[in-house]
Amino acid sequence: MRLRSLQLYFLFGTLVRSLQDINPGRQIGDGERASSICSNLESFFHLIDRLNLHVTKRHFAYQNLHRISKELKALPEDATLTDRHASLIRQYMNDICGTVQAELDVMWTFIVTPKRYDSALLLNNVSDLLGPRVYGRLPEIAQYDLTQAGRCLAFELPTATAFHLLRATEAVLRAFYSTLVKRGRIHNNLWGSIIADLRKHKSAKSYSVLLDHLDNIRRSFRNPTQHPDAKHDIDEIQDLWGLCLDAINRMARALPAPPDEVPFEYPIRRHDAAEQGERPPSCIPAAMAAFPFLANIQISHPRMEGEATTSATSRESRSEGEIPPLGEFSSGQIHS
Repeated sequence: MRLRSLQLYFLFGTLVRSLQDINPGRQIGDGERASSICSNLESFFHLIDRLNLHVTKRHFAYQNLHRISKELKALPEDATLTDRHASLIRQYMNDICGTVQAELDVMWTFIVTPKRYDSALLLNNVSDLLGPRVYGRLPEIAQYDLTQAGRCLAFELPTATAFHLLRATEAVLRAFYSTLVKRGRIHNNLWGSIIADLRKHKSAKSYSVLLDHLDNIRRSFRNPTQHPDAKHDIDEIQDLWGLCLDAINRMARALPAPPDEVPFEYPIRRHDAAEQGERPPSCIPAAMAAFPFLANIQISHPRMEGEATTSATSRESRSEGEIPPLGEFSSGQIHS
């Protein structure tokens, strides 16, 4: 299976039609024109390879077009197409079109229809459908099964999607169990046995809701899918996809981070001015931007501004540098 844009077929058809209707007098060399005869012929040959038209490549007309292309490249770039060359190109293109059409008749293109989840992510980057830094914490087998599940969902194979999706969930559950239970683990590491044993440990007490969620997935989906008892439709499997990804995201929070995991940074970066010997920036501008009404409020303080904001008697009665009690601030010190 190959990923191929339909734009290639559109471009191929455009080139074929252009070469079929070619007229003398057109520019041969590339020069500054992207639609020159040599450029169109080279693009035609390139697309024959890209589209894997192997029978067409063995056609005598295809070989003759290659010969004409070499003849045209030997001419000066400002040369124009002669009547003879134009007639031969039209003839060979008409000869080759029957073979191209016969070969394309046995080639099929399947269109991935829209789902609740982005098709590009399902096919190529299923990790982006999980929470931040979750995919890297999962066991390798879980990563494999999630990738396969995404492709099966994109190509509308719901029962196969369920198979891989539930396998991935069970693999993460085993890693989750090994993380929480360090001693006295059970040897029967099946889904139901793991949940039953986790309920006995204090380390899993805070995960009771998650365990109920996992047990519901086991009874309602995993067991019927594991045995030939159920088949799923495309709507049901997308519901299950959301259930399993929710459980995987929750379990992944308890899994150890890989050595190469990049620590999460909050949008507000830590200020490192102290290490550089600089004065940390004031938070007042940020507060002013968040709350514009603060810009109209002025707060004065004797120690900050050195102004005589209290009565002379109060100042004389205090030692230098002593902060006045709150009750001694006059009403004129806070203005709005």
